[in-house]
Amino acid sequence: MFACALFAAVVRAEEPMLARLSPDLAVFPQFFSVAQGTDRQLYVGGIDGILRNDGGRWIWEHSPKPGPVRALLVDARGRVWYGGSDSFGYLQTLPTGEQQYVDLAPQFSADLHGEQFSDVWRVVQYRGLFWFQALRDLFAVDAQGHRVGYWHRDQRFGFVGAVHGDLWVQWRGEGMRRWDGKQFTAVPGTQAFAAPYVYDLFSLPDGGLLAHQPGKGLFFWRAGATAAIADAAPGDDMAHIQTGVAIPGGRFAFAGDDGRLRIFDLAQRRFQSTPIGHSFISQVTLDRDGALLAVDNSGVVRLRWPPRWSRYGDSDGVAGDVHAIDAIDGDLYLCGSAGVQSTHLSSGVPMLPVQDRKWSVGECWQVVKENDALLVAGSLALAQITGDHEKLVSRDDLYPRALLVDPADRSRLWVGTEHGAALFHLDASGISEVGELGQIGWRAATLAPAPGGAWVGSDNHGLALARADAKAPQGFTLQPWGADRGVLAGPSGEVQVSALPDGVYASSQRGLFRYRDGRFVPDDAGGLAPLLAEGEVVRLLSAQDDDRWAFSYHTVFRKARGGRWRVVLVGDPNIGAIESLLDEPGNDALVGTSGQLLRFHVADGSAGEGKSGGVRVTAMRLERGGEPAQLLALDRPPQVMASGGGIDFDLGFTDFATGADKQYQVWMEGLSKSWSAWSPQASYRFFALPPGRYALHIRARGADGGPVDGVPFAFSIVPRWYERAMVIPLLIVGVCALVAAALIQRQRLRVRRLRLRNRELDRLVRERTLDLERFNLRLQDLADRDGLTCIANRRRFDAFLGECLPRATGRGQALGLAMVDVDHFKRFNDGHGHQAGDDILRKVACLLRDGVRGDTLVARYGGEEFALVAPGCDLAAMRELAERLRAQIAASDLGVTVSIGICALDPGLPESAHVLLARADAALYRAKEGGRNRVIA
Repeated sequence: MFACALFAAVVRAEEPMLARLSPDLAVFPQFFSVAQGTDRQLYVGGIDGILRNDGGRWIWEHSPKPGPVRALLVDARGRVWYGGSDSFGYLQTLPTGEQQYVDLAPQFSADLHGEQFSDVWRVVQYRGLFWFQALRDLFAVDAQGHRVGYWHRDQRFGFVGAVHGDLWVQWRGEGMRRWDGKQFTAVPGTQAFAAPYVYDLFSLPDGGLLAHQPGKGLFFWRAGATAAIADAAPGDDMAHIQTGVAIPGGRFAFAGDDGRLRIFDLAQRRFQSTPIGHSFISQVTLDRDGALLAVDNSGVVRLRWPPRWSRYGDSDGVAGDVHAIDAIDGDLYLCGSAGVQSTHLSSGVPMLPVQDRKWSVGECWQVVKENDALLVAGSLALAQITGDHEKLVSRDDLYPRALLVDPADRSRLWVGTEHGAALFHLDASGISEVGELGQIGWRAATLAPAPGGAWVGSDNHGLALARADAKAPQGFTLQPWGADRGVLAGPSGEVQVSALPDGVYASSQRGLFRYRDGRFVPDDAGGLAPLLAEGEVVRLLSAQDDDRWAFSYHTVFRKARGGRWRVVLVGDPNIGAIESLLDEPGNDALVGTSGQLLRFHVADGSAGEGKSGGVRVTAMRLERGGEPAQLLALDRPPQVMASGGGIDFDLGFTDFATGADKQYQVWMEGLSKSWSAWSPQASYRFFALPPGRYALHIRARGADGGPVDGVPFAFSIVPRWYERAMVIPLLIVGVCALVAAALIQRQRLRVRRLRLRNRELDRLVRERTLDLERFNLRLQDLADRDGLTCIANRRRFDAFLGECLPRATGRGQALGLAMVDVDHFKRFNDGHGHQAGDDILRKVACLLRDGVRGDTLVARYGGEEFALVAPGCDLAAMRELAERLRAQIAASDLGVTVSIGICALDPGLPESAHVLLARADAALYRAKEGGRNRVIA
């Protein structure tokens, strides 16, 4: 029955892994457009301005007029052409690195007769001209921003863009028109475009067009005739697609109004739907590396297509932490906290869903095959599986964690346990224990073959060598292998051991080591060691095709045959701890994490891989005591008068391939001779630099883990007039003066050395202070955040209400409070399980959070109760807000409703937080008593 279920399963479309870039500024969370500059800076159009990410930070650039910035385009000169509300033009970079808007709309005031125009929805560059499309107006300017032409239609303009090398505009009511360099002329055979509103037109190799009609879907146009796309997608896919972009391979990517990105394959006439969020996707485009950039209300999502990584989760049957992945006779076995799961492999691809094996081994750590039987390291004991028969072959307090059939003598089975190591004997009659050595708490984690035995790596007791010895009481010996033989374990005692074709490697917090001539010696494993973070411990693997892999709990590294080591995955809280990896020759690699199975697509090309952008100085500021900071020009080597103040350098590294924190190193030539330690710090200050010539050398770590060097930034400190050499001869007379000058110069050199030492100490203190502030902020966030729903917790709610109440009372302002309770949650929990109940709480929290203003706090009050504090909301406003939230949740596909009790502070009648809470709670009680799914004040 199990085999039939496996082969009856189908290969599902995995969920690609995304890199999300969310701004950390307090701006309104609604974004419409995205573009990447020639210098790889990222620009995002929002409400009332443009967000810019220079690789080190997010910067907000206010637009000339309020309203949404719906369209962005970057030209070859790095100017950002924008379309806003009653405004359009470009954003240019000044020599200081600051940005400046140039509004071009005023020169069209005569065409508009003083009237305003609607939002600009599209910006197009065509043969040196720039076109701005509003609802019923079309503007054109040249590269200098001078007016070229203006057109108006009472009907809405449709598509504007390049079609087979020409600029086409949909003239609603007529069809398509083509720009001939002076005017628009009708395109013969395009009368089919007279009525429908077409937003996108894509040129096809056969001379035809693929057209997108919002709300209707896609259709073909060829030689004057339109044709539907048969069997293209279910109706919901067609109805949800929005603006799109052509991508290599005959595919087209479309934004969705439901938070899903849809890839249309022209050859197969099929959509592939990928969720990237929960809000409207306003635009999708390509970045400089060919990866997709999609913008929604949370920011920007970067997705390489075809995806290099995809994931399987609970919807695919994957459950629990995946401790080990084993491929045996064409089947895939997942060993983890949920026991053993398995499925069939088809060309290295798991057939889904994964099935639970009903073996009574509890938590599983590894599966191996020997003599037509499976040996399973279970939670308590070692089990042998033969066909459908399960048999425990060890004591129930063995606690096996790793298995190794000795390649030199297959009658020996080495077992790493939570107490050390054990040896079992295998033969045709079965399996029997020979002996066990170690101590309580000695947690073995990895095993590797050794002459006459096995290397045993542990989580907390270093490395040991187990060797079979018939004369020993336990049938083998277990010898610690410490620093005297080359392995430095580090503070935690963790040492992981790995067997590769060129030898056995040990990894600890002290570094990488390779076994040679009876001892372990430091070894960089072919360039892997420089990529490891300080104290990072890895396991190494090698497939038969000579691909090499290494992984720690947060990073996966790969070295393709003939290539160099690269970082291919950086973990995050959504991925969880990386625990296992399987690489089958010629197939994709699989990575096991917390509740997920990740798949690395080996065969995909490098499109969108994310070439590391340039690391550079983005701003240089001169700080003098009590004076505003002065921005210095970056287009030429700055000259700064010596003043004793500080000079700040902001760094940027435009590498957006992953959402991981960037790392920087600096070295100030003329001041020091060594690089600083790797740090996420993107701003560096140098105090009281003495006169001289300097060059700031900068370096960053790219998405592949390798260092990326920037161009050294040269500048000079000019001495003050009394420090110049020409003045000295005028003040010194004779030999005595020369001797005095020599003594003074000697003293100056001594003082300069002391100053250099003091400045280095000041820099180290500043770095440590910044690190401490950053850690404190992270701890504060963890203290105020609910662990299940990721919104504010009860502690944050109480503090926020305590802040808002006195302020509202003192200023006579309104303050609204709402208590929200999920109706019949206990019944839902009992019927669907706690995991489904937790999922409902998370989704309700998301709906509440997304449905309120930025100054409104949404918190989990306890259990299935939530609370809202809305500054500035009186009772009427609270009723309207609560009713909208209730209706939104009731209309969602969650299958639950909420009851809401509301109240508001009477500005003329001071009340305590306790009284307000009691009023809201009483209103909630009345709402529940009144039938639920309602709002009661």
